[in-house]
Amino acid sequence: MRFQRLDLLKFGKFSEWSLEFPGSATDFHLIVGPNEAGKSTLRAAILDLLFGIPVRSSHGFLHPLNELKLGASVSNGETSLDFVRIKAQRQTLRTPAGGVLPDSALEPFLGGIDRDFFDRMFGLDHLRLVEGGNDILNAESDIGRILFQSAAGVASLGTVRDQLAAEADKLWAPRKSGERAYYAAADQLELANSALKKASVRTKVWADANNAVETLRESLEAARASWRELDMRRARLERVRRLTPLVDALGQNDAALEFLKEAIDLPEDAAQALSQAERDIARAEAVLKIRQSEVTATRESLSAISVDESLLSAEQRIAALEARRVRYEPYARDIERRKSEIQALQGEVRRACLQLKWAYEAEEDLLLKLPSLLIRRKLGDLARKASGIEQALKAADSSERAKKADIQSLEAQFGGLSEVKVTAGLRAALRKAQSLGDPAQAQEKQRVLVEKAETQLEAALRALGVWRKDFEGLSKLQLPSGEALAHRLRERQNLDAQVKSLSKDLSEQISAVGEAELRVNQFAELRHPTTYAMVAQARVLRDEKWAPVKQRTDDFETNAEQFESAMREADTLADTHLSNVEDVTELQSRKDELERQQHAQTRLEQQLDAAKRQLGTFSAEWSELTTAAGLDGLPLEDASDWVRKKDVAIERGHTLLEVQKDAQSGLNALGDATQELRTLLEENGVAQVSDGDLSALCIQAEHLISEADGVKGRRDALNGQLVTARQAYVALQDDLTEARKEATSWAADWASTLSNAGLDAAYDTGTVEGALELIGAIEEKARKVCQIQAERIDTMKADLSLFAEDVEALCDAITAPLDGQEPAEAVQQLVIKAQLASQARKEGERLTAALRAAEQQVAELETAKREAEAVIEPLKARAGVSTREALAECIAQSDEKRRLLEDAARLRRELTAGADGQSRQDIEAEIAAANLPEIATDIAALSGDLMTVVERQGTLSAELATAESTLTAIGGSDAAAQAEGQRQEALSKMADAAERYVKVFTAARLLRWSIDRYRQDKQGPMLVKASAIFAELTQGSFERLVVDFDKQPMVLEGRRPDGKHVGISGMSDGTRDQLFLALRLAALEIRLEQASKLPFIADDLFINYDDARSAAGLRALAALAKQTQVIFLTHHPHMEALARDTLGNSINVVHL
Repeated sequence: MRFQRLDLLKFGKFSEWSLEFPGSATDFHLIVGPNEAGKSTLRAAILDLLFGIPVRSSHGFLHPLNELKLGASVSNGETSLDFVRIKAQRQTLRTPAGGVLPDSALEPFLGGIDRDFFDRMFGLDHLRLVEGGNDILNAESDIGRILFQSAAGVASLGTVRDQLAAEADKLWAPRKSGERAYYAAADQLELANSALKKASVRTKVWADANNAVETLRESLEAARASWRELDMRRARLERVRRLTPLVDALGQNDAALEFLKEAIDLPEDAAQALSQAERDIARAEAVLKIRQSEVTATRESLSAISVDESLLSAEQRIAALEARRVRYEPYARDIERRKSEIQALQGEVRRACLQLKWAYEAEEDLLLKLPSLLIRRKLGDLARKASGIEQALKAADSSERAKKADIQSLEAQFGGLSEVKVTAGLRAALRKAQSLGDPAQAQEKQRVLVEKAETQLEAALRALGVWRKDFEGLSKLQLPSGEALAHRLRERQNLDAQVKSLSKDLSEQISAVGEAELRVNQFAELRHPTTYAMVAQARVLRDEKWAPVKQRTDDFETNAEQFESAMREADTLADTHLSNVEDVTELQSRKDELERQQHAQTRLEQQLDAAKRQLGTFSAEWSELTTAAGLDGLPLEDASDWVRKKDVAIERGHTLLEVQKDAQSGLNALGDATQELRTLLEENGVAQVSDGDLSALCIQAEHLISEADGVKGRRDALNGQLVTARQAYVALQDDLTEARKEATSWAADWASTLSNAGLDAAYDTGTVEGALELIGAIEEKARKVCQIQAERIDTMKADLSLFAEDVEALCDAITAPLDGQEPAEAVQQLVIKAQLASQARKEGERLTAALRAAEQQVAELETAKREAEAVIEPLKARAGVSTREALAECIAQSDEKRRLLEDAARLRRELTAGADGQSRQDIEAEIAAANLPEIATDIAALSGDLMTVVERQGTLSAELATAESTLTAIGGSDAAAQAEGQRQEALSKMADAAERYVKVFTAARLLRWSIDRYRQDKQGPMLVKASAIFAELTQGSFERLVVDFDKQPMVLEGRRPDGKHVGISGMSDGTRDQLFLALRLAALEIRLEQASKLPFIADDLFINYDDARSAAGLRALAALAKQTQVIFLTHHPHMEALARDTLGNSINVVHL
């Protein structure tokens, strides 16, 4: 089965999200996403999709649980299915359109596996990989466990087996222990049997005990009745003593109430109200006198204040004029400074005009006579261009003369060179000879290669050891293929493993037989059971003794005594046999077990002999094969390695032949090239051709060709330079003509512009630049003079004139003439007067407000006094008095009467609570009848009597409890029933312990058998596959996996290329993880060859791997992907590039 598409419709963080898995020859799919992208959710989705969503799913945090939905399209060969899985109690498989699918719809695709098996066999993540590596280390000495748990994906099989063995030991073992469940139950059974024997009783003992119990019960009841009577008498006296003070107080209270029955009832707060009213009246009268004196004083102060309202009405205008006065105060000094500044600027303008020979006039007229800005800028541009135009003219003339001289020199050089010619054949022959390199070095290199090949061949032949042959003999040698040798080696290893396993099993079985014999002998010596055979033998002896008696022989009496003795012995044995039938049965059971163990030992001995014979036959066949090939004594274990070394030797022999052939070809090529080069040199006109080797001829040819190429290159270069120089000379002549025209045009424009500017025509460019600077300065300073006069001086004078007019108008409005004062001084005087008027007005307002407040307080105090008097008047009227003193006396009588009534009510409540249900009249009667002076003595006497009765009750109760306990123990208890129940419970526990022991012991043996069976069946093929994968994963650090058959138990080791073996404990953590991965993949490949193919889900297996080993792991998974679909999840982005570099672009990559 494979996934074609996976739909996460409503699951976890996903909504309507699909993943496509297109098919290919390498069915490998890489899913890449950062942390929290949903890779774990995707793994869980695959399990829930195939096997159902759990009732309490942890993926309902975004979508409600009842809306979780997954979908997929799966295929199995030609069959495909599109389906949807929903969360429901039943009918969870649906079609995409919503139709119901049967629950068995996925069975043809899953092959009958369940959820746990799929997750264990077809799923692997980093955590399981690390756990598997650790478990391999823990099971280092048990190769069967390593293979089984790696293949099944089940970790910690050793822990499970140890737990089963420990539980079995706690249930039962041959040695008795109180900590074992079976023996603990047996001890409980013995105790129950003892208790059952003791649970018996006689009738007389029970009757005496029963009479004693009845007598004690009657005595105890009489004592209790006496105690109740004494307690009632003491309670009555205690009530009289307790309530007598309350009855006396109640009588006194009633007498006081009779005296105040005419008192008028006033409110409870009347006294408080009267006291508060009197305090309020006194306080109001005292404060009222103070406030009335304040009102009089305030009115007098207010009448003495006078305010100038006309001046206050102009207060804002005065403030505005004061602000202007402050602002205009520095104007006079500023005007004088500005005038000085104007005079300085005018002096500078006069001096500039003198330099230009201009007459000085007013600034406005001077500005009108200045040249315009356009004319001045044009003069500046012409002055700047003057030097450039002059330099361009000189440069053009100089360049034209220099280029003309260059042309003449090049023409002379070109005429002095003659042409040299070389044929193309000579050039080709030189290149061919040079391609052969240095002849001496080439010959030396060929010699070294031949020697190296000979040395390597000799080393390869020496590596063959005692079975060395020459190259021809090795080439003709016919041996089985590597696969056939591997098959023979696996067969030999299986036979060795079978012999060792059977030897181990036989050893264990011999120990088991010895233990069974020991158990039979120990049981017989301990219990001495009487068997049926012993009874039968005694009966036979009895019958033999009976025959002489029956025949009445001569020695009758002696025979009769012997017969009687034999008969008693037979009867005794028969009775004993019947009484200990359980021991006999147990002994027979142990003997049967001994026979089974002995039979198993015989069977194992036969199997071991057969395995040894088979191993001997196999060894003989291999010996015949090696003898026929001339390899006597070659071990099968070394055969594959010897064949590989033989193939290396043959390969190196072929290499030697090829090197020798290449050396001869090189010598022939050197001779041909030498002769060809000598002939061509003579044809190209070389007078004296060298008689040396090929190197000398090459040097001579290179010199000739170099000379010819040099002459030709020089002529071509001179010709190109001459053409370029002539073209440049024509362009330089044009540049000179243009420069002369531009100089003439500038001169005419310069004269015209000077005239327009009013400057002397004789001025050069430097003089004109200075004149332009003077004209700019004149313009700037003249404009600044005009600006200062208009914007500063005239503006300040206008502000001062307007200020004087405003001050005069204000003084006229408030009838306060200037009288010759300056406007500024008048404003200052007005400001002082306005401030004084404002202060007088504020003081009048303050006194007016204080007067209103004092008058209001006087009115409020008079009102408070009247209100206080109004509170007292109703109380006076109710009491019928006219003065406050009389009212206070009435209030006191009312409060006393109220207190007495409350005390009477309280006393009655206390009397009722302590009267024990008696009425007041009954209480008063009891008090009248009691002898109050002697009541304490009577109570003490009754208390003593009660203590005596209580002690009597305690004694009787203890005696009754003892009697009842005795009666229960000897007659009325359920001790026998309890003992029988304990006995049955003990038997049940023994049965349960035995049943559980059988299950646990059997489970442990079955687990051991399963591991051994898997090792026997799968060890060879699985180790071959795992070795190849392990070598790939470790990048050749380990060559293959081997089993050390000499150790007991056998152990799994890794073999390095140098032949060194490394145990699992000697491997690093990462290497053990790779070993576990290799075993898992090998087991999975074996399963895929025999069962349904399902997708393999790998989650970040290579977190701790470097890039090289990660690439190796990807190749291993890709090899698996050729058999079944592989989905690899990772959160490392670099894995995508690594996977593409390793596996190519055919893989499918999905980004979360």
